Amino acid sequence: MVSDVSDAPLAWPDTASGSKLAEALAAFQADLPAVEKNRTGEVSGISKSGKPYSYTYKYADLADVSTAVLRRLGQHGLAFTSKPGTADGKFGLAYSLLHSSGEREDGFFELRDDPDTRNRDGSLSRSKITDEEAEAYGNMTAAQLAAHTALQKDAVKGSVPGTERLTAPDPDDQWADAPPGLRVPNPAPNRVGVIQAHFKRLGVTDREERLGFTADIIGRKVGSTSELTAAEGIEAVRMLGKCKDLAALNAAITTAANARTAAGGQPGGGGGE
Repeated sequence: MVSDVSDAPLAWPDTASGSKLAEALAAFQADLPAVEKNRTGEVSGISKSGKPYSYTYKYADLADVSTAVLRRLGQHGLAFTSKPGTADGKFGLAYSLLHSSGEREDGFFELRDDPDTRNRDGSLSRSKITDEEAEAYGNMTAAQLAAHTALQKDAVKGSVPGTERLTAPDPDDQWADAPPGLRVPNPAPNRVGVIQAHFKRLGVTDREERLGFTADIIGRKVGSTSELTAAEGIEAVRMLGKCKDLAALNAAITTAANARTAAGGQPGGGGGE
């Protein structure tokens, strides 16, 4: 039976007057039983890299824990009980810690049928949302995230299908023949390959379109990806890595442009649609 516990007392008893419940609880906590981890669990499967794994661990079964703890609670005149109930119109689990003197402590834990998928700061929790919710909110699904993570790793190793590691200056690098003192700082190691791999993942294969998007991301026009500074390369990889498609990329570019404008900078440099 589900009962309404809205009026159940939720305040701790007044220990100043000598609470029997508090005294018994203190005695119980000083006499906690030892629970042996006598069960063995086994986990096996296939990792994201495709390698099989298997391991075992020891644990205490819930029945064993309950038997030891509830027996010791009883020895100190304490009992714990719970049942489904409602409080302020919300369904949940009503629980009580009882003492043989008649004192008790009650609580209520709400059980939601639509678990909140947001963190405390309002951001979406990747660990709680379904693939359908991820699609609706413009985030990558678990499969998309795994695919783009693998793509990044392959780009760093120079093993992305259809690409190859450069053994000479990029043909698009207009600074290749410039004196050392005039060269623009290159992006951090392997950033160019990662950036190009992300654009390929997003379906951007035209060079001019790619450079337009790159300019919009960093806020200035570029003639080659190799012109990016280390900081700009890192920012480009960061933004591209968060986007599952071109719609998400355009939205991220607009947000970044607005932030630059608010800070007094240039809104953007190119124009990729």
